Amino acid sequence: MSRHNDMQRAADAVTKIEASSTEYDGDKKVAARTLVRRSFSIPVAAVLANGSGAIVPNASPVQFRAPANIRILGAQIIPTGTSAEHASNNAQISLKTLAANGATDVTIATANTAPVVNGGTGSLAAGVPTTIALVSNVANTRVTKGTVIGPAVAQNASGVLTTASTIQFDYELEGPYSDYSV
Repeated sequence: MSRHNDMQRAADAVTKIEASSTEYDGDKKVAARTLVRRSFSIPVAAVLANGSGAIVPNASPVQFRAPANIRILGAQIIPTGTSAEHASNNAQISLKTLAANGATDVTIATANTAPVVNGGTGSLAAGVPTTIALVSNVANTRVTKGTVIGPAVAQNASGVLTTASTIQFDYELEGPYSDYSV
């Protein structure tokens, strides 16, 4: 009868996995947690072209509070109208965390309406999603539970009209499933 040998091989395999795993934590296997990914959209008001209408994140009508430790996977801006590119009169559109005093803390993702040849995203077209690039510092894309995230629009020189838009970002919940409720 090979049944006993099969059961012994299965038990040996489980023992090897538990012994070699760096994510084994006593009674529970952390690596076996459920992967949860979600999206969130934040409306952004229009910013006038006079350079004085910058939106600070705490003035946004909608903000996002992280329900758990999360990792931002990507972000896009979807404008309701066109924003023209310009080498010096452009807008910096960002997704940022908020510090306790309401000031911006850490930039998570950013885009600029400078021409593509100057390192910007170029013009924004109505209804066309444009990627807001995540910052190169990966630590900035990880956000702890309770952190508030909001949009920021800053204008360079005399600025450029930035139409009302939506910033949509995708995130992944991190940590054992019991750390958050869904």
